[in-house]
Amino acid sequence: MDEHEPPEMHLAEEHPGVHAANDVEHSRVGYKKPPVHSRFQKGQRSGNPKGRPKREAGWSELFRNELNKKIWIRENGRPARISKRRAWMSGWQTARSNESPIR
Repeated sequence: MDEHEPPEMHLAEEHPGVHAANDVEHSRVGYKKPPVHSRFQKGQRSGNPKGRPKREAGWSELFRNELNKKIWIRENGRPARISKRRAWMSGWQTARSNESPIR
């Protein structure tokens, strides 16, 4: 080694803000592993704090939710709580039984 050459220094010693590529913590950069300096800091809010908005309900989902709601009816003189779906089906069944048979 020549007398005039500076001693080899670790990159982190030369530049306190820069990390060497062989540092384990900083060399693991890739898919879902961003560099440490660009990660969110503790207590910092993310770029999407509310998350993805929920999708709007479609017609079939609205219809299904409405049929699943409970209603009060009077069955054999007593109050009963049943779903609108069940009330609709029992009403349909009653209407079918009151029809005249097909000839």
